[in-house]
Amino acid sequence: DIGAIVHTHCPHATAFSVAGLALDQAVLPEQIYTLGAIPLAPYGQPGTHDLYQGMLPYIEKSNAFLLKNHGVVTYGKDLWEAFFSHEALEHAARIQILARQVGKVETLKREQVDALHRARTEAGLDPHWIDCRCDDDD
Repeated sequence: DIGAIVHTHCPHATAFSVAGLALDQAVLPEQIYTLGAIPLAPYGQPGTHDLYQGMLPYIEKSNAFLLKNHGVVTYGKDLWEAFFSHEALEHAARIQILARQVGKVETLKREQVDALHRARTEAGLDPHWIDCRCDDDD
């Protein structure tokens, strides 16, 4: 159940949305464990039904997503959970931007991501989770 929603225009995650990039690479273990891949919802004019329609496919799959050329939405059972997801999303975006400035961003291997997913499932974390992409996925 969704008890709270956080919507912001935080700079690093919004930069990904403006660039048309999802945060879906398996880069940070904490992102994989807590959030999974962060999808990019299509552009919808703010304040219109189009914005809402673009979000619908992601609401049951993830507790966080980017809004194309707009910002981010996170949600949870309470405000604390929604805020934590927001902060984790912005942190992951900032790290990836900095890593791209330093050099090539390397993902974790598929078996490492699968182990994190198993640990997440065993911990009983929120089932809203989308798998991240790895460089060795074929």
